[in-house]
Amino acid sequence: MTTDISQDVEATFNFAADPNDGGRHNNHDDVHEGLKLTPRDFRVTDARTANPAPSIGCEGFTLAEHKLEDPQWFDEEWIDKVYAPSCEELVKRVTGAKECIQFFRPLKRIADPDARGEHMVTAGFVHIDHPREVGEAISRMFVEKHGKTFKKAVLYNVWKTFTPAPQDRPLAVTDRRTVPENAHVVGVTVEEESETPYVILAPNEDCEFYYYPDMTADESLVFTGIDFDPENPLGCAHSAFSHPDGGVSRSSVEARIVAIFE
Repeated sequence: MTTDISQDVEATFNFAADPNDGGRHNNHDDVHEGLKLTPRDFRVTDARTANPAPSIGCEGFTLAEHKLEDPQWFDEEWIDKVYAPSCEELVKRVTGAKECIQFFRPLKRIADPDARGEHMVTAGFVHIDHPREVGEAISRMFVEKHGKTFKKAVLYNVWKTFTPAPQDRPLAVTDRRTVPENAHVVGVTVEEESETPYVILAPNEDCEFYYYPDMTADESLVFTGIDFDPENPLGCAHSAFSHPDGGVSRSSVEARIVAIFE
């Protein structure tokens, strides 16, 4: 799908209010209690109209064709046997990795609380999923379960929406080169039986945000979650945001894939 009409918007994003404390976040918490947030307004560029188009090697993200026959988004067996392997193949195709291994099984985020059930909320603050050393350690754990190891690898996020555009809470990603490391604030994601460090950003004016306002279920957004090479930017910070024009209540699915290059 292409468009000649830009759908750039002005939107509000939440950042860490305390530059020394990233707070405690729960993926099932609608109002993000435990986080001290401060809002900032940014322009969000319609990535579909960017020229040249964003790429994995430059901005750190790309939109790719990813069509599935008769998807069953609430059939967990289908998710495991069909969707998860398709994400591994997608990342391999997009990045040229020699092998791809699932970081964890795909997770669904549902914006509508009446339809959510046990699925996660949309995360409304600018973040990267883990600090580099944490993400690498967990990735090695998953890779070693398959009898593999790596010298060079990147953790990618495959994000797909399965509700039609326009959406009330689309996902925005940053150009990874515009995420200053001195804005990284470490917090803790709290689950029922574990706590894992994550990165929330302190307010800064450097971030350049992009989104795809007309994504379809036949496409997926692939973006750099964590680059394990300390010479490269950590990854694309990302956040759901409230679209000023509203839209359909968003439902989406995300998978994280370890792409092994060496």
